[in-house]
Amino acid sequence: WDHAELGVVSPGEFIEVAERSGKARQLTLHLFRQAIEQAATWPQHLFVSFNLSGSGLCSAGFEHVLPEILEEHDFAPERLVLEVTETALLADPQAAWEVLHKLQQCGIRIALDDFGAGYASIGYLRDTKLDAVKLDGSLIKDITTDARSRNLLMGVLQLCRSIGVSVTAEQVETQGQLAALQAFPIDNVQGFYLGRP
Repeated sequence: WDHAELGVVSPGEFIEVAERSGKARQLTLHLFRQAIEQAATWPQHLFVSFNLSGSGLCSAGFEHVLPEILEEHDFAPERLVLEVTETALLADPQAAWEVLHKLQQCGIRIALDDFGAGYASIGYLRDTKLDAVKLDGSLIKDITTDARSRNLLMGVLQLCRSIGVSVTAEQVETQGQLAALQAFPIDNVQGFYLGRP
């Protein structure tokens, strides 16, 4: 956020303040509504990914409100991927996954974001039915220079393949990384090399 008086406010700082002030739900719904309104004008084969913060995931009624917003804009639930991080689930994992499962039942896809950055991610792969996994950039960063990093990436990909989830590699920042990833069974890539947000 490039604020006239405060200067550049990073997402980490902005989201933390929104959560502390109790405005995160209102902000999330406002941004979600804007995203769906825009995406509804796109060709039908394109989908939108939306990051859900952990604040209030279990108490915000998202399992009812988000499908209503989709319906308002005649946006097919299958064209939406909700991205959640491990830290977003830590407060009450069971309740959070119940909400996310209800959203999946509506046709919305759920992706575990930043996989490999935390400590309990493998447990989430075991205990939940995810649609997709987004690999944290720490798993991608050194694949052009370090054989151990490449071997670790292959192991993680085999794990993801064994449970049938699609895989996106995040933080692809160089042509070398993109070229190296072409040898791996990865469905999608994203990062500054391909396009800045």
